[in-house]
Amino acid sequence: VDPQSFGLWMKMLAALPDSIAADPVKADTWDGMLDMAMVYENVPVSIVFGSNQGFSTAPTLALTALLADEPLAGAIRQQLLDATALLIETEGVYGSGDDLTAAVRLRTLLLMYDMVFAEADSQLTADLLEEVRDYVRTMTTDFLFYRGLYNPYGSNHGIAIGATLIRAELCLRDDWPGDTLLTIARILGEQLVAKGMTDLLGSDGSYGEGGLYLAYSYRFLAPVYEAVYRLDGEQLWDEARLQATLEWAAY
Repeated sequence: VDPQSFGLWMKMLAALPDSIAADPVKADTWDGMLDMAMVYENVPVSIVFGSNQGFSTAPTLALTALLADEPLAGAIRQQLLDATALLIETEGVYGSGDDLTAAVRLRTLLLMYDMVFAEADSQLTADLLEEVRDYVRTMTTDFLFYRGLYNPYGSNHGIAIGATLIRAELCLRDDWPGDTLLTIARILGEQLVAKGMTDLLGSDGSYGEGGLYLAYSYRFLAPVYEAVYRLDGEQLWDEARLQATLEWAAY
């Protein structure tokens, strides 16, 4: 792992508790995350990642596994490891036949590897990386996943897939240095995001698929924008259009 990237990550993580304690809104949000984690602490692993809604819990649960007190943190960490192993065993790239769900699953696998797998055994880690590689290889070569580059297929699906491919390159560049597959993933990911945003995001901030899918797209984009800016010093977003979008969404 690149020491500089790891150092930045650990510094950000160490600063989070004080940041949460100093901000009432963050503190309330964190309390809600802990309540959610306590619900998931004892549910069967088969339903932790049982749907797109279940997969959307991955960032919250992963953060509680890192920052919550024991024994909750350890219990959630084990739940996530067990659920990820089940996901690898039972679902493949085409598991749902849906391109967006595949992107959600890949995003989840990357989050688990990035945030939870420090305590995973070597075989589970190897299995996860093999699964991730299968996803990235398929999503960069099958038209089902890169069709968002072409009219009339541009949609939030293409944006989500593109953002997830960028995330894969960011997450795995230190594990697979110089890997051509990651280079392709980064290029294709940025192209998919650019195509989708160009087609769907108006200069007035309006989004062609409506507010729900605007929010869904930004759930994928926001952390990737931040990571690319932090790691590469590159700003992928247009500040003026982003501000217009926030205004449009508010209205």
